[in-house]
Amino acid sequence: MLAKAAPQGAGVIDGEPGAAAKQPVARAAPPAPKRNGGYVAVLGYQRSQLEAMKLMADLQQKYDVLRDKKLEVVESDQSARGLGTIYRVVVGPSGGLADAKSVCTQVVQAGHPAKDCYTLGN
Repeated sequence: MLAKAAPQGAGVIDGEPGAAAKQPVARAAPPAPKRNGGYVAVLGYQRSQLEAMKLMADLQQKYDVLRDKKLEVVESDQSARGLGTIYRVVVGPSGGLADAKSVCTQVVQAGHPAKDCYTLGN
């Protein structure tokens, strides 16, 4: 039995014969951190996400107290303060204010500059 030939132009997209119709794939934006009313310890910030990720890796290697903690880079629009978009390195997950202060105390005692560690409610 012979297969029937496809009609002229069938299966041709952008000049590629036999190519299946390609539908654009929508990509979801990465989920925003959950805002549960807790607090995080902020260890510093950078103007680019890449630099913030480098800072996060450096801090985890430098301070033993952070090795078992979950560090995240969180984007924050600070345009109203004239800073534009910044990327904070935070210790999560969000918890109580006492927990966030405790992380700052531990990191500062390990040698991190006190001015670079503060708590932030989300």
